[in-house]
Order: sequence, then structure tokens, then C-alpha cells
Amino acid sequence: MGGGKIGPESSRADSNSLLSSGRFESGKHLIYTVIAGDYDSLKRPLWRPKNVDYHAFVSGPVHPTKRGWKLFRLPESISDAKLLNRRMKIRGVEFEEHYDSITYVDGSIQIIGSLELTIARFLESGGALGLFQHHDRNNPWDELAACKKLGYLSDSEARFEAARLQRFKDARVSLPLFDAGVILKNPQKKALAKISGRWFELFIQNPIRDQLSLPIVVREHDQAVFQLEHWRKSHTPTFLRHPHKASGRVIKSLFWLGSVRPRLFQKVSKGAQSLRQWLAEKIVLG
Repeated sequence: MGGGKIGPESSRADSNSLLSSGRFESGKHLIYTVIAGDYDSLKRPLWRPKNVDYHAFVSGPVHPTKRGWKLFRLPESISDAKLLNRRMKIRGVEFEEHYDSITYVDGSIQIIGSLELTIARFLESGGALGLFQHHDRNNPWDELAACKKLGYLSDSEARFEAARLQRFKDARVSLPLFDAGVILKNPQKKALAKISGRWFELFIQNPIRDQLSLPIVVREHDQAVFQLEHWRKSHTPTFLRHPHKASGRVIKSLFWLGSVRPRLFQKVSKGAQSLRQWLAEKIVLG
């Protein structure tokens, strides 16, 4: 099977058949995160099945475990923390051959619900890479405009990305946009190495926003990529995105709200996101 998409609203029969297939239960799975520098802090996963390993690659001193993660120290030879983070995010980490699935989770995201069905769907798809569609924008041109507006890209960086996307625009080829904060990988698929290598090749040409080069890679390897609806659309929340460097009682209260009252949490989360975007735009447009 090749690329495609499936959302959280699939039929109950389809969900049950996927779960009964045992693709998740019989396998061994890895979830990993990379935190280089102090941009983020480790978030304790609230879902901890026995057949899932949690590996965190971090800067500084390493203790055996912390907040539910097994810690590994990042190499000190690379001074650019962002580049190191992206390389491990895109190209992957060691131990891959020992797992049936690998999930990358950004340091700003906490796992608050079960990923069993998501991983089962991904493995059943036969894809090498699994990506969640972007929750707010539909294509990289809108994302580029938003990045420029919010000051995430310099003028020269924005021009580079626009030029790279121009050939698709000229050919009237649509490109989907993805949330690169959570990435599913199947290390048993040969296509994964090709996709990851190509993505990093494009990213390193303009190492600012890996999200802008990802749609090109997906277009080139469409049949090997499995697309899912964004996790914020699910009635059962699985992830909680934090502001970078956030901590404290307010965040802990959101953890509780997300796990105990998911629908109320979704309303609060959506309102908070709209407020953050409004404030960011006010600051930039000033």
C-alpha cells in the first residue's frame, strides 16, 4: 500500500480490525525526542505501555532516567544546537533496526493519550513515513507567508524558499502542509532512508524551517508517505503542545484538563492558540 490519509473519524469497525490485527501489541516501538540547549524541557509521557521505549537525547549531564525517559547525551562536537536537533529529527537515531515503529516527538509536545491506534494505522498503511496534516494552514505558500509575517525568516531566507516552491506554483501542482512536531517512521522500509536523506538535503540548503522543505519531499515520495488528520481534531487528545520553556502550575492544570475533560480542554487549547497568534501578530505589526 502507498500513501493516503485516514482520520480520527474512521468507522469503529475499521478501528477494531486494526487493533485486532496485533500490529501494535506484537511489536516493539520507540518514541524519541531531542532537546539541544535549554529551548525545551522534558515532558512526562502519560501513556506508558510495556512495549514502548522512551529515549530522550539531551544536552548536559545525563542521569539513567528522568520523567519517564531514558536519557542519552548529545555529542558535544556539534555547537549548533538547532542543526543537531534537526539532523536527529530528520535522519533518525541509533537503535532503529530493533523497532517496528519509531515516533519522533518535538520537545514542546507532551504525550497525554494512547498512540496505539495511530501507530497501528500507520503500520497497516505500509508507509515508510507518517505525517499529520497541518491543523491551521493547507499549503507551504500560506506557511511561508505566515513565517514572514511573524518574523521567523529573513528576507533572503524567504526569497530562497519562495524560489524553491516556484516551480510547483508554475506547474499548478498542489503541495500539502504538515505538522512536523510528530513524525511516524517505519525502519523496516527501505524508502525511509531515501526520504530522510532527501529531506535533510533540502533542509540544509536553507536551515531555518524544515516544515517548508517537507512538502517537496512528500511530493517526490508520495506513495511511501501516510497522511493523517491533525491530532487536534481527535475527540480523544493524544498530545499537548506547550509554549517553549513553559512550566509551572498552569501547565500542570492543562495536563489534568487534557486527560480528564478532553472536549473542554480542546476548547481551552483552541482559544489559547488564537490568543497567542493574535498577540504575536500585534508584536510584529506593532
